[in-house]
Amino acid sequence: MSNIFGSTLVDTADHHPMLRDSVGKLVGSFGRSYFQDVVKRKAKPTELWTAMGEAGFLGVHIAEEYGGGGSGLADYNVIVEETAAQGCPMLSLVIGSICAPIIQAHCSEALKNEWLPGLASGKKRMSFAITEPNAGTNTHKVTTTAKRHGNGWLLNGTKYWTSGVDEADAIMVVCRSEMVDAQGRHQLSLFIIPANAPGITRTPIETTLHVPEVSFTMFFDNVELGPECLDRKSVV
Repeated sequence: MSNIFGSTLVDTADHHPMLRDSVGKLVGSFGRSYFQDVVKRKAKPTELWTAMGEAGFLGVHIAEEYGGGGSGLADYNVIVEETAAQGCPMLSLVIGSICAPIIQAHCSEALKNEWLPGLASGKKRMSFAITEPNAGTNTHKVTTTAKRHGNGWLLNGTKYWTSGVDEADAIMVVCRSEMVDAQGRHQLSLFIIPANAPGITRTPIETTLHVPEVSFTMFFDNVELGPECLDRKSVV
């Protein structure tokens, strides 16, 4: 073991070796050759994803009341690491480490009940859209904007390197409002939007990564959002 495992950078709970072994056995039964074949055929590792969901690995970081394992991101990170170590690096797992905790921490109870059980089982998928061509992941420079429209909003803007949208039921989009604070900064919000909502178009981006997830440039053209789409109701 590297000395890094004795540092505060990595949580090494007593059960982690057992968890890593369990993940290794399941993912290893599919293995690198399975994953490479899936990528070569431009298919999706559906069988592996389903097996991991049934084993409880996809929702280990989600609260038990929403169908998860009730652990935290440290356990989930072990799962992400070991899945990759077995030759099956899945970017979708990383996306799961972003979306589910945000929903659990900040969403309304209705949105938690709508999304967390499905994300925990793997039966629902979500993509995360933050990066922009002229901003990267610097949220201070995000220009995708949600403008008030009736009791909802209209979303306009462009996102870049948004992955897995073709597999997702919804997209969690980082955007700004029209309002500006005393420092001249726009308030930021997160919206959960159906992946097939009218006004959304996408263009695939060619990558050198050998993974099943496709990355896209996303265009949002007057996408109508209802009040139920906002996951932090105090922001906009």
